[in-house]
Amino acid sequence: MDPLTQGTLGALAAQSAASKTQLGKAALIGGLAAMTPDLDVLIQSSTDPILALEYHRHFTHSLFFIPIGGVLAGLLLHATLGRRWGLPLRLTLAFSVLGIATHGLLDLCTSYGTSLLWPVSDLRLSLDLVSIIDPLVTLPMLLAVGLARWRQNPRLAWVGLLWLFACLFLGGVQQQRAESEMRAIAETRGHEPNHLRAMPSIGNLLVWRTVYEFEGAFYVDGIGVGPGASQHFPGQAVEVADLRRSWVMLPEGSQQLLDAQRFARFSQGYVNFVPDSGRLTIGDLRYAAIPDEIEPLWGITLAPMPDPDAHVGVFMPDERDIASLARLWDMIKQTLSAE
Repeated sequence: MDPLTQGTLGALAAQSAASKTQLGKAALIGGLAAMTPDLDVLIQSSTDPILALEYHRHFTHSLFFIPIGGVLAGLLLHATLGRRWGLPLRLTLAFSVLGIATHGLLDLCTSYGTSLLWPVSDLRLSLDLVSIIDPLVTLPMLLAVGLARWRQNPRLAWVGLLWLFACLFLGGVQQQRAESEMRAIAETRGHEPNHLRAMPSIGNLLVWRTVYEFEGAFYVDGIGVGPGASQHFPGQAVEVADLRRSWVMLPEGSQQLLDAQRFARFSQGYVNFVPDSGRLTIGDLRYAAIPDEIEPLWGITLAPMPDPDAHVGVFMPDERDIASLARLWDMIKQTLSAE
């Protein structure tokens, strides 16, 4: 999730194990430690754009990295903060490990994909329970951090943690509702959906983006699941980017073909030909500005006759205007008002 949510959860985790007089120090150490795994964004290449995608949420987000990352971050934080505050080294390390332990687990709950079991497995896991940004999840947690420090009451940190667990539980319930609704809609189309996923749209758990595959095409729809009747926001179908059959313009073993295959693994197989690109652009269909749209937020571009050693390019659509947010808000309002 976003750095603020990651830092807030790390602060709550450290506060939950702190004494009344240590709550502010624990929050700062745990919060800073919790954000350190995202330093993997510094792993980049000026010639290979796939490298940054592959290594974000990779080894620094693994369960096996927690003690290593926690100790390294803790030693740095003790040298800069803990020693100045008179904290024992073991306590600084404990707050740091607790903070960093939350990072990969929280990212697991989003749809981006996290290498939680590396090096045992490179599989990118995702539960699709919460958006990568959701103020209704983050702000009450942040309030709990402040109240715990102000009232000198570690139990308030547990309240913040319970709020997160409640949001994730609600996300699971909403996800099942969205999936069930989408399966019913697919049945009316005469489809037997494969690889069906329901993912929350940005900032809410009411309107979900659903994607499923049927006979060589992905079908994208928006599903609103509120307190009343479910809402269907019909989307579009788009051809699956089948790298085994469709990339005949790329010689076997060429760097661009290898990059396309790497991008497909990163996108967990949800890759499509971007319309009007002449099959020279593929996108990550998991993400779009609006839940029922097929234009992706990012992708890769290929040259029709590439240098065998040349890497792919990066595809980023034109920046979306405020109308996109307005449309999403309209979908949320329709979902809330449905009877």
